[in-house]
This record gives sequence, structure tokens and C-alpha cells, in this order.
Amino acid sequence: MRRSALLVLAVLLPSAGCRSHPAGQDAPAPSAMSAPPQLSALPPGSPCEEARRLRQSAAGMLEQGRLDRAVRTIERADQRCASERSQSWGALAKALAELGEVDRARKIAAEIESSQALAADRESAREAKRLADEQAAPMTDTEEARKPMRDRMATADQAWRAGQFEAARTAYLEAWKLWHPNPQALAQAARCSVELKQRPQAQRLFDRALFEARKTWGPLKLEEQNAILGTTRIAWSRDGETIAMAHGDAVSVLDGRTLVQRGPVLRGHTQKINAIALSGDGKLIATAASDGSVRLWDAVELKPVRKLVANANIVHAVAFSPDGKVLATDSNHLVRLWDVYTSRVKDTIKGHKEAVNAIAFTPDGSKIASGTYDNSIGLWDARSAGYLRKFYREGLPGSSLAFSPDSKLLAANTARLILLWDVETGKVEREMGSKEWADYLAFHPAGKLLASASTGASSDRLIRLWDVSNGQVVRELKGHTGDPTAIAFSPDGKLVASGSDDRTVMFWDTESGRLVHTVKRQVQRVSSIAFSADGHSLAAVAGDDRVLVFNLEEGKLGQSIAVKATSAVFRADGSVVASDGRDRAIRVLDVAGRKVSKEIPFAGAAGPGVVAWTPDRKRAAVASADNTISLIDMESGQVTAKLKDTDRAHALAFSPDGKLLAVGAGYQDKAVRVWDVDAGKISRKLPGHKDRSTAIAFSPDGRFLVSGSEDRSLQLWDAKHWPPARSLQTPSGPVVSIAFSPDGSLLAAGSEDSTVRVWDPVAGKVVRELAGHDATVRSVAFSADGALLATAGEHGAIRVWAASDGAHLATLRVVGGDAWYVVSRGQGDDSGHAQMGGAAEQDAEQYLTCRFGTVGTPFDVCRDHVMAERFLGAALRKQAAAGD
Repeated sequence: MRRSALLVLAVLLPSAGCRSHPAGQDAPAPSAMSAPPQLSALPPGSPCEEARRLRQSAAGMLEQGRLDRAVRTIERADQRCASERSQSWGALAKALAELGEVDRARKIAAEIESSQALAADRESAREAKRLADEQAAPMTDTEEARKPMRDRMATADQAWRAGQFEAARTAYLEAWKLWHPNPQALAQAARCSVELKQRPQAQRLFDRALFEARKTWGPLKLEEQNAILGTTRIAWSRDGETIAMAHGDAVSVLDGRTLVQRGPVLRGHTQKINAIALSGDGKLIATAASDGSVRLWDAVELKPVRKLVANANIVHAVAFSPDGKVLATDSNHLVRLWDVYTSRVKDTIKGHKEAVNAIAFTPDGSKIASGTYDNSIGLWDARSAGYLRKFYREGLPGSSLAFSPDSKLLAANTARLILLWDVETGKVEREMGSKEWADYLAFHPAGKLLASASTGASSDRLIRLWDVSNGQVVRELKGHTGDPTAIAFSPDGKLVASGSDDRTVMFWDTESGRLVHTVKRQVQRVSSIAFSADGHSLAAVAGDDRVLVFNLEEGKLGQSIAVKATSAVFRADGSVVASDGRDRAIRVLDVAGRKVSKEIPFAGAAGPGVVAWTPDRKRAAVASADNTISLIDMESGQVTAKLKDTDRAHALAFSPDGKLLAVGAGYQDKAVRVWDVDAGKISRKLPGHKDRSTAIAFSPDGRFLVSGSEDRSLQLWDAKHWPPARSLQTPSGPVVSIAFSPDGSLLAAGSEDSTVRVWDPVAGKVVRELAGHDATVRSVAFSADGALLATAGEHGAIRVWAASDGAHLATLRVVGGDAWYVVSRGQGDDSGHAQMGGAAEQDAEQYLTCRFGTVGTPFDVCRDHVMAERFLGAALRKQAAAGD
């Protein structure tokens, strides 16, 4: 029987009068009734009238499968009008039972059965008790008891990968019945329903998974999944539970079943990671990078363990022995063998004349192979580090090595050939002709297949699966738009993962070749942010080719305007002025019309186009790469003056009265120039920095001038008397962006170390540090009333803080085109809230994950629980986000 229909009918049924009931107290059961009383008319705005509206809304939610939201809505209705609680108590009991809230469901069902309730409610009570009994069925918590469930899950996984979603859903639900709690089975069954386009059923299952996950793993927390930042490397643990993914200079750890990120990204390297490896037990991650270091990470606690000094400018390769006790790394033309527990070098392999670029242990742990650019691969005894033999072939780069699971074959790449050597005899067993250069190789766990990935100018970007027995391609996997950069099989061989320069990781079904899942999290750099004068709007330059204007009052993206820009500010009339040095133009944007209303070209060599505006936005100063600064009248569009310097300007700022222009200079004398605008000449040079200036600003009252530099300092001058500068040292990272609060009492500085420091400029002290960005902070801005501080990061995040105490209010991230999301991480019992929008809203969902303790699940599991339509506006007013 459809409960939503019953609820709609119930609202229309008569009832006794209405009275409110204190929140947080159990409402009394309605008195026994032989016939339902007539609902009385209610004055507009009364608590019971609002309660009736909420109950009607809950009916629609149940129709959509939104159990969690419906329960919370009914509870709100009961708090407002306890006397009409019976109008929805049958539906509430059944929904609670489905969600696993067994005790509460049984309690309400007992109340219904002990009263003269409607027949429909009595039926709901019986169904609620049946569901509660099913949920509460005792389960023996042993591996033997769980085995049938695990077997059924494996069957379901296989059907899922093959695209047989109906069969997969059935198997997942059977697995849940065999042994629960099992939120993963419920979540996967829900994903099958999504594929079958049965959204209400999917939502019911997602909500059941949500409640079961909270009971099993811990409180719900909403978290962001980090973007894929560059070239990707992949390692899969032997038990299949963990995937380590290196991208750029960072490491993400994924759950091997759900393919969801487990926790925060791991950072420490200063240059890109070239190789990654997981220990046999899946507890340690090793990474080798172009910064010359090898780092060990705890894959469980997600924290750094130690750094190994490899004595090399670049480390190309890293590999764990099968037992996890030894770590092999390259060091120029050497291979170093480290004792993992002591971090000491226990042996060094010598013999190569060129740099080593690939290392692999045999699966039985007895031998080590190392490849170099001298056309050879060395084979060594893993215990003694002694030489065994050399594999040689002209054109052999030795950049990709893979041993077969039985340790008998070694695969290596050459120009358009894949060679299979017999490890014992050193003879070539098979040559497999490849149309492309096979830069990455991986054996299937059963040894029957070999996967290859090709890169280079002529690469077709395919992943090929080869039959090792006959050397033929059995399957080609097409999907990447950039060169593949990594390949790995799951331990059971059912999936093959491939990473690419297109910043995606794709997971393929080995048997069918079907693309099962794609991890695609790309961000647009935000180079500039600005508040409107009334504080109602925020403009952001995203990806250098789009200006986004967010309506902060309504909590939504107001406009997305396609225009080349590197910086943007608001004018008094609400229009936006954007500048771009690449095509040497300033553009006035009609925000409502989403178009350019005026374009002002300026002369000078193309470049980044550093720009500054007078406070009234009537004049602009634009620096060009030819060491000139153009002063432009915004009304006429004419260049009124040109200032010629001997050095290139990297930062500009007008004084509040517009009479002075401060210029952060380049690499010659490092001095800050202060120009008299009317006279067209430098009035003073201010020494102090040891490197070029990258940010500069006057305080709103004109009292101070401050400049930030790559020398990691802020120089503060008294702009009235110009005594020698006071130096404010930052702990680490060049200063990239600075801004004063409207009253001049605070100075915010963003740096390359991803930190924002807020200074008291008078005292010269840091009053707080704001952490949360994962890359360079490109822009900082205070709202006109000084209540908010917005900071923009290299990887697309705009974080908004309360200026008074540094409380983080929300993170707004632009993820592609006009797709965006806003998220807050919960504090205490609060799970956090999210809002998203844009034409490609689904693109935003993959950046968020539901975390229960240490377990991450797809965002769909908690989507309905955390989404709030008006969250952005509420967050910025420091209000609690309310459900829709």
C-alpha cells in the first residue's frame, strides 16, 4: 500500500483541536477514537497549519523514496502540533523500521496497536514490526558466518561490472539478508537502481545505507574529494581494499570497493611524483618524486611516516618487496635497498652506467629487475644484491617492467615491441608487436593477460589487453583523451585501472572491456575574487576565460560570463570590470545581460596584464611586459598617460585618493616605486625586499603601504612620513596576494604555502592563520562591511571566513564551466551541508563524499541528508543551514 497516498488522505481526515508540544519531549499518544474527528479550520500561520503543510510535504518525500527527509519532516510536524500526531504516525513507524530505527519503530507501532487507530495505520504498524524484526535478526559475527555474504557480494560485483544491474541489485540485497549490517550492499543495490532509472527505490536504499553506515562505522561527516592535479600513478594493495593514487605532487587513497577517497590528500613532495608503491599488507605507501626524495606514508591513518634521502636530483622508481620489509629505489645509476623499519640502506646494487628508471621485484621476492636507458635490464639476487644476468635489446629503454605472477616471465617495452623474457634462461620467449610504444605494462593476477598503455605524439591512447600465450590483442579499451600514465589490475583480476594525463582514472571490467567507473575531478583555477560594494555579490575569475558572479543573498550563481580575464572588480553600478593582459584589453561586463558592454584596448607588450583601479573605478593602471604602465580613463576609454620604467611591474596599487601609484618591481633593484600620478614621475623608491614584489596595497585610510614578495616577507611603510620599512616575516612561502580590511585594522596575506595569515598591521603581529587551501592562495578580499574574508586558491576553491574570529563558514568551488558547489564541514554532531548548481550539477557531486568514521561512501548515500537549497546565503550570515 502506498504510504504517500495514505498520508494525503490522513491530512484530509477530521481531527480534534490543535496544540503545540515542546520540542524534545515525547508527544502523548492520541486518545482512542472509534471514528476520526473532523479537522477544524486553522488560522493562517498557526503551528498546526504549518504542521499540516509539513505532513503533506512528507507524503511527497515518501513517494520519492526520501525516507530520511520524510522522517525529519514528520518529526518537525509533531513538534509543532502534537495533537495531530496520529495523522502520520503509521507512515513514521514504517519509515523508521525501513531505516533500521528498530526501537523507535516498535514503540510507535505498539502505540498504534493499543489505540483505536485507522485500519491503514494498523496495517502500517504490522509492516513496521515485520521490517523491524528483519532488521534486528541476530547475526553471528564470525568469518565463517560472513562467508556466504561475501560470496554473494562477489557475484553481485561481477554482475555490476557486466552491466547486469537487475541481477546485481538482487544479489546485493540477498547478500544483505545473509549478513548485516552491510551498508555497502545497500549502497551498491541503490546504485543499480539508479542505473535502472528507478530513482525512488534507489533513494530508499541510499537512505537505509545512510542509517546503517552511521550505526556501523560512526558519525556522518561530509567531505570533499581532492581534485586530480596532474600526471597519475596507481598502486593496488594485494587484498584489494586500498588503492593509492599519486597525482601531481599529492597522494590520494581510495577505498578499493567503493572507489571513494578515504580521507585528506597526502602532501609533502615539492615536485611531481614519478612512482608509487603499496606494501604487501597495504599499510604503507612509498612515493618517489622529482624533488629527489622518497617518502613513506601510513595508508591507514593517512599521515606521513618518514622521508628517505635518495641522494639524487630526481627519483624515478620505487618498489616494495612482496613481504614489505625492503624498499628499492633508484639513485642515479644505483639501486638502493632500504630496510623499511629502520630506514637505513641495507644494500646497494651497482652495475648500470645510465640512470635507473624502473624497478620491480619478482612476486616470489627472490629477484630484482632494474631498467635503464642503456638498452639493458639488470637482474639481481634480492637477498645478496648480487648480479645474475642482463637482458639486452637495442632500443630497450627499460622504463617499464612487469613480472608474471609465477615469477617466470619478465615483460619489458621496446620500440613498437613488447618482449617476454624467460627469467631463468634469459631467452626471449615471445615478441608481441605493438602499434604504439608500450610505456606501461602490468600482468593480470592469473598471468594469462598483459595490459599495455601507450604514450607519445603518435599514441592512440588505448589500453590493450594481450593474450600472453599467443601474443594477440584480445581487447582494446578506449576512453582516455590524454596519454595514459599508469595501469594496474585489481588483485582478483576483475578490474583494470588506468590513469592519464587527462586527469582521470578509469576502471574497466577485464572480461567485457566495459568502463565501470571514472574518477574525474578537475578544477578551474580561480585567479581573482572581489565583493560588490553592497556585499550581496561575489565575482570570481575562473579558468582565465570565465567570470562568475554569485548572488550571496539568494545563495546561487547569478551569472556566468564567457570572457578572457585574469582579474575582475565591481563598479558602483553593479557592473564588473575585467582585464586581460594576453589580448591587452579591459572589458566592462553587463552582468544581467551576460555580455561585454564596453571594451577598452590598451597598447603595450602582451603579458599577464597586472592591473590596479582607483577606488571609484574611474581610472585603471595596466602594466605590460615592455616595462610600461598605461593609465586609462574608464569613461572615455583613452590612455591618458604612459609611465616608463626600467623594470617590469608585477604588482600595482593606487592610493585611496588616486594620486599615488605603488609599483612592485621585478628583478633588478627589488625596490618598490611610488609614482606621482599627475606629475608622471617616481616620487620615491622604497628598498627592503630581497626578491621581486608580487602583491601590494594601500590601507583604506592611506596610512600604510604594504608589499609582499617572493622573499617570504611583507614590507610595511608609513605612507605619510616614509620612514624605513618594517619587515613582517612569514614562516614559509612567498606572498602572492594581500588585502586590507575596510577599516584598516586587519591585513590578510595569501602565500604559496597554501596559508592565509591575518596581521594586525599596527602591532606587526599575526593574529590568526587560516589553513584549508591545498595550493597557492591567489587572491584575498574583504567584504565591504568587513564581516567576511574570501580567499581563492590555485585549485579552484574559494573559502569564506568570518573576519572577526577566522571561523570557516563555507567553501565554494568551481569545477567546470558553470558547475559549482558550496560545502561546510560539520562540527560536533553536525554532519555538514552542501549546495550545488550549474548546468552540469552532476559534475560537482563527484567532488563530495560521505564519511562514516574512516569509511568513505559515494555522495549519493548522504546527498538527501546534507543538501540544503539556501545554504550559501545562510552560511555567510553565520546561520545554521536549514533543510528544504
